[in-house]
Amino acid sequence: MRLGGVDLAGNLLLAPMADVTNLAFRLMCKRYGASLTFTEMISSDAVVHGNEKTFLRGMTCEEERPFGVQLFGHCPETITAAALVLEEMFEPLVIDINLGCPSPTITSAGCGSALLRSPETVSEIFRDLCENVSTPVTAKIRILESM
Repeated sequence: MRLGGVDLAGNLLLAPMADVTNLAFRLMCKRYGASLTFTEMISSDAVVHGNEKTFLRGMTCEEERPFGVQLFGHCPETITAAALVLEEMFEPLVIDINLGCPSPTITSAGCGSALLRSPETVSEIFRDLCENVSTPVTAKIRILESM
């Protein structure tokens, strides 16, 4: 499997999961065959406001590489600004945008699967990202907002 010009060793990918995919868990999954891991979702607002605890979610080490970071938010400009910060800070292979989280805490802020109600905003998010970051961009998405 090839992603962003990198040949991955296999086809097992660890999906981003809130409160699960911390560095220790990602390293264990790497050890047992995951070719690519993802951080748990990281708030774009928290990144642009410099929240130190938020940056711990993106912490990595050479043993984990390649890895991806997942961002969530609702504002295209904020998501792009956060992606630029994380791109420079962590050098991920890929930046994933969360369009799948159904949690009321996330969707009530217009993030996660709530973005599926606004295809124009989703289009703007990806257009801005593709114009401004050099890291490949993907999306974790749901078929239906509530499932």
